[in-house]
Amino acid sequence: MGMDLSYQAIPHESPALERARHDGLFGSALEFWGSYTRPDTRRDAMMRRARASQEEHDLVFVDAVMLARQTAREHPGLESRCWTWSRGYDAVHYLLSPARRAGHGEAHDWAHAPIYGAQVLHPDARTTIGFPIRYNPPHLVREYAEIIGVATHDDLVQHFDAASMKRSGIYKCAGEPDGFENWMWPEFEAWRAFLLSMLAFPKEGLLCCIG
Repeated sequence: MGMDLSYQAIPHESPALERARHDGLFGSALEFWGSYTRPDTRRDAMMRRARASQEEHDLVFVDAVMLARQTAREHPGLESRCWTWSRGYDAVHYLLSPARRAGHGEAHDWAHAPIYGAQVLHPDARTTIGFPIRYNPPHLVREYAEIIGVATHDDLVQHFDAASMKRSGIYKCAGEPDGFENWMWPEFEAWRAFLLSMLAFPKEGLLCCIG
């Protein structure tokens, strides 16, 4: 168990995204945007109960599911354009960010935005555990993919210090001497590959959610 950081593609001109920017309750529903795009008999039953209740949060849930499914039909493969960190997002931020290494846990520097998202979707749009839902629009996804795409093993490993990272409270870092090769670098490579894959979809941004 823990705090997962996940990304889900969403068309930048999506009606759902536009609504989320003005409606925090609806924006919060986008935490599960990817799962809403897929057929699910249990969710269909939940939608029937939600329609019957006529409660605002239930009706927002129904609207989010319907918009997600409509969008997925219009953008084939959308539901598969997603990725979730296993444990390495804070560690990679530390390795990329001088400010994070200096002890600034909330360092909103150039390395923060590609990982956590550059824009807050709406002040009231939050995940179920209370983190703001953030968004990277297409032009920033492209920019970040190009920057992260050229980072090398040496660029990151030179800043790896297991003991210092443990003292700094890096998320899920137990101070393993082999942590860089065993999980930090492989996760970085997988994240980079995902960002680079998004270059094929220049009209889609990424929702960024810690949940």
